[in-house]
Amino acid sequence: MNRTNRNAIGLIVTLLALSPLTPRVEAQMREGYAHAHSRFDIQFPGGRLSEYVDTLRQARPDGAANIVVMPNARNLPIPPITLVAVTVQAAMEILEGPYELDDGRRAEVSVRSYNIGDSPDLVMKVIAEFEFHSIRSAVWSVEEALANGQTAEELLGAIEAVVSLFNKKADISFHPPTRLLIARGTDEQLDLVREALDQLIRGAEHRHEELTSLHEQIYDLEADQFRYAAEMNVAQKETSVAKAFLDRMVRSREADAVSQEEVAQAELQVTRAEAERIMHDQELRRIKARLKRLRDALKRYETPTE
Repeated sequence: MNRTNRNAIGLIVTLLALSPLTPRVEAQMREGYAHAHSRFDIQFPGGRLSEYVDTLRQARPDGAANIVVMPNARNLPIPPITLVAVTVQAAMEILEGPYELDDGRRAEVSVRSYNIGDSPDLVMKVIAEFEFHSIRSAVWSVEEALANGQTAEELLGAIEAVVSLFNKKADISFHPPTRLLIARGTDEQLDLVREALDQLIRGAEHRHEELTSLHEQIYDLEADQFRYAAEMNVAQKETSVAKAFLDRMVRSREADAVSQEEVAQAELQVTRAEAERIMHDQELRRIKARLKRLRDALKRYETPTE
């Protein structure tokens, strides 16, 4: 750059520095910045989105807020909000996100900001995009679950718990004569009801299998108990007979009517009969203990839970 150009640029900078407009422009910029970033508190009790914007305008000290709420977003329900020392932009941007509506729809709110020339102030526009859920009906037979021991109260209680997860519940109806469950709701709701029914049916099948197994085991053990009790009675009689025979043999031995070997044989018969009786007694005790455990388990299955 030659000396002439450098001198010209220096002159321009000097003129700008000495211009009476420069302080005013700077003051306007400082005022605009402070205006855009002024902080205030908001206490919103809950209501429509348009009411929230009105509360925001009233809360701002200068009452100015360039906010346009599109018609489809005005009536969106906003929960109670309390904010401390926030700016307009921050107070509006917290509204962004999904909203589940009572009619089953889902709304996605976004806040778009637009610059006003070189000013730090903004114009904001609130937009809502809706996702409509198709409502349809479905029918399921719960005959299998009820046949396997599940009660209608248990089924309906579980389904009611499922549909309560949504802001707008699905309509549920049970027809006892045909044992049909009828539901009307969104695809998401009906899918969840179907999954719950599948779990309930599998649970009822498992419960039925467990109950069947317990009944069969109890039946078999009761048969074994009867058999061992009968065999123990026989063993007790045989023991009594063997002891009586031993007593006669001992007296006969004292009279030298029999040999010592014959007495020993009689003692052996008593020992065998007594061992047989003890074995049957021990087996009966084991059977009774196992029967008690199985019957307790059966009682737990058959007793309704709260």
